[in-house]
Amino acid sequence: MGRILDRANLLYGSVVAICVSVALQYGAGRWLHFSFYTPLLLLAVVYVPGTLLLGVLIGHLGNFGRVFARDYSPLLTCACMAWSAAQLPVVLAAWTATIEVFAIIAGWRTCISRC
Repeated sequence: MGRILDRANLLYGSVVAICVSVALQYGAGRWLHFSFYTPLLLLAVVYVPGTLLLGVLIGHLGNFGRVFARDYSPLLTCACMAWSAAQLPVVLAAWTATIEVFAIIAGWRTCISRC
């Protein structure tokens, strides 16, 4: 995480997340239906502010506004990079595997019976 914060910035993390999302949509477009910007939007609007709010409530880090202003960009950068790294095996499976194998790798337990 230290190297991500030292060498990467929010633009780089966002571009990587969008590239992985486009690759996932291209590979699994017949199974997944979402816009290419949806994962980044969910990370930026729901996950990162929710994590910061929980950190303020549980860890007593101070005022939410100050913590948000200080930690939002670094946390979003790390979250984008972590999400992208976690989705790379799913992208590979979407490009090469059948729906059953893709469902196992993606963690869809109920998709095998529905698909």
